[in-house]
Amino acid sequence: LATALIFEQKGEGAWKDSGRNDMPPLNGVFVSPTGKAVTAGMGGIVLERTVYYWEELPYPETDADWHAVWIDEEDGVWVAGGNLGSIAAMNNGTVLRYAK
Repeated sequence: LATALIFEQKGEGAWKDSGRNDMPPLNGVFVSPTGKAVTAGMGGIVLERTVYYWEELPYPETDADWHAVWIDEEDGVWVAGGNLGSIAAMNNGTVLRYAK
């Protein structure tokens, strides 16, 4: 089973693994001009960077594997994807928006 790694660098410092040990593979990442960061991936996982850690955002029960993530000008988080586990399901796309 594959797991994801998230590495961050503060200024000129060393790279640091800041992810969790149990993260599924991640497919998309976005950092807004204000520095807000989000990532999304397999099994419907969506993570938002807080001051201290990557927080998992709640999501509806879905078979969606998120392919892309974006933050709009109102700080809403958008994810898009589908089911990568089945060629037949690739025509069932999903878009989800988290609004504040």
